[in-house]
Amino acid sequence: PVFFAFPVSLMLMFFYFNMICVLTSFAMIELYHEGGITLVDYIRALLQQLTVVEVAVSMTKAMVGGCLIGLASLYFGYHVEDRFTDVSRAISNSNTFQLFAF
Repeated sequence: PVFFAFPVSLMLMFFYFNMICVLTSFAMIELYHEGGITLVDYIRALLQQLTVVEVAVSMTKAMVGGCLIGLASLYFGYHVEDRFTDVSRAISNSNTFQLFAF
């Protein structure tokens, strides 16, 4: 489950991050631009600039990164020698470090 869950969760994290960036940039435009723009016009302008290559690169990055993080987590969990209960701690510690590095 770790190997399959990380690519999906990383892709969802990228989606949430992009949505927050879009909404906060719209809010900043509304605050500092005198003419203003509607949200629909703003999203339409963004979609006109967005290409399929950019979406594919972002999805590929999430899938490859998620697979690598999942494999590394499995590696660290497998090499725990003390107690079986230390496996979850090793996976959690490695995940946190890898997400920050990624």
